[in-house]
Amino acid sequence: MFRKLLFIVLVYSMDVMGFNNLKFKKVIPHGHVDENCLGLLNSSNITNMERCEFYNCFEKRFPCGKEYWIMNWGYKYCRRYADENFAKNFTKIGQSLLNHVNKCLQSGF
Repeated sequence: MFRKLLFIVLVYSMDVMGFNNLKFKKVIPHGHVDENCLGLLNSSNITNMERCEFYNCFEKRFPCGKEYWIMNWGYKYCRRYADENFAKNFTKIGQSLLNHVNKCLQSGF
C-alpha cells in the first residue's frame, strides 16, 4: 500500500512540476559546445557557486525552458547547495555531501 501511495504522489508531483510531457519534448542543440561552459566543469579555480552557471550554459544550448529539470531543479539546487549560508546548517560531513552532489550531477552532462 505504501509503495502504491508513494508512486501516486511521485507521478502527481511530476505532473504538477511540468514533467508530464517530457516524452514529447525534442530539443535541438543551438550552436556548438561553448568552451567557456566546459571550463566551468573542469576548472578547479572557481567557486561552487560559479560552477552552477554551467546549468545556464546547458539551457542556452539545449533550451527546454525554466520549468524543466535543468533550470527548475538542477540550477536551483546547485545554487542552494553552494550557498555558504545554507551549507553552514550542516555538519562537515553534510557539507561534503552537498559539494559532492553538485559536482556529481554536473559531471553527468
